[in-house]
Amino acid sequence: MRKATSLAWRRTPRPMLNNARVTRSLRVVTLVLVLFFAYQLYTLPSTFHVHRQALLQKYRPTVYSFKTADEQGKLEEPRWRWDKEQNDAAQKSSYSRVALWEERHAWTKLGSGFEGKTFKHGNVVIKKYRANNAPFRDCVPGSKDGLRWPTEIPAQLVVSGVADSDTIPLNASFLPTVDYFLGPDSQPSKPEWYLVTPLLPSGNLEHLSRQLRASRHRHTAREVDDIFRPSLEHILDVLDYMHTSANLCHDDVKMDNILSTVPDAPGTDTTDPELKTHWLLGDLGNAREPAHEYHSSILWWKLNNNLRDCRGNDVLRLLKTYIKFLRDSVVDVTEFDEHFLQRRESWSSLFWQVYQDAEEGRTITATGVRKQSQAQGRAEGVSPVRGSLEPAPSWNPLYNIFVGRAWTMARAVAEAVRISARENVARRWGFAWLLGVPVPGCHGGGNGLAAARVDGNGMFLD
Repeated sequence: MRKATSLAWRRTPRPMLNNARVTRSLRVVTLVLVLFFAYQLYTLPSTFHVHRQALLQKYRPTVYSFKTADEQGKLEEPRWRWDKEQNDAAQKSSYSRVALWEERHAWTKLGSGFEGKTFKHGNVVIKKYRANNAPFRDCVPGSKDGLRWPTEIPAQLVVSGVADSDTIPLNASFLPTVDYFLGPDSQPSKPEWYLVTPLLPSGNLEHLSRQLRASRHRHTAREVDDIFRPSLEHILDVLDYMHTSANLCHDDVKMDNILSTVPDAPGTDTTDPELKTHWLLGDLGNAREPAHEYHSSILWWKLNNNLRDCRGNDVLRLLKTYIKFLRDSVVDVTEFDEHFLQRRESWSSLFWQVYQDAEEGRTITATGVRKQSQAQGRAEGVSPVRGSLEPAPSWNPLYNIFVGRAWTMARAVAEAVRISARENVARRWGFAWLLGVPVPGCHGGGNGLAAARVDGNGMFLD
């Protein structure tokens, strides 16, 4: 009994010792948390100001400094008003604004995005804008009550005007505008704008790539590039026009915003080299002048890793989009990734040449890249290899076994062509969820820049 009692007595301090260790650990954790939150509180005012300023810079209106007198007249024309429809211009073959509105219950929903919803009806597509997520930046010229409209409408009027019909002209470079108006049931504090454009059955490049991939013929990237390289060069010409003649950057080049006029009908052979493939540039809702403050904000060059020159950034984004289009059009993506990373094809060599120019800070222009593309297209055989960018195997052998080379290459390709345009970080640290998104105010007919705030529903707080 004594021995048992002695052993029990010797073991009693252990729980006390463990409790002391736990207490010390909790104190250390608590101290670390206190220091962390103290640091956050110390840096919060600066973080708030930086991100709030970045949002304000992004939502400043676009300045159309290169517009002609005719284009200025289009901007000032009040045809957006429901009671100002021009009969001569509104009778666009089968299109009628009044008939379209009366049949709005029959509109077929196509999709919903950050800026609003899209519908189709007859031969047209209707885009309904909402300011819940992205407040309208541009002020309606001549408006004395601070009325705003989506940037896509004035940008369309400046670069392409209003089409004479609801069909696509053969020489079109941008998606034509059929009509635009402020809904007759809109509330003054919450306007609802509509943009009407022609319906393209073949849709955007995402739809076209799926169509090519699902066809009976197993396309190679070289075959697809042979057919659509002229289409890429055409969009380069379109960007050059925007950059030089209109003094605007698109700022949102991606597969969704490049539209194809390739027929989408049963039995259509999209692999026919004689098929004329005409691409259009759409969605000008993010168009801004090169000197726009957004292009020098942290939201542009740091948080989204864009090039400082928005014109070169447009071109690089176009090439990234083209690579994505080629990859989505082929069945054997592993072979595509190999050719892309090893630069063994003309299309991959073109991309990496421009990518390297961007990395080394050289000026990138749409005209220059178009000349590079044409020179490569006339060259015989494969473009010279300038090194391989195949990712090196991981030091961990288990990682190589379970992940595999194909997945590693796919990840490297995805990183090379990654496109980012997020603002969630700025919205979070800029307290947009509480204070709303800051935008300049409209004063003096839409020319003022007094600060205003917009809540989550697009209503002005100031």
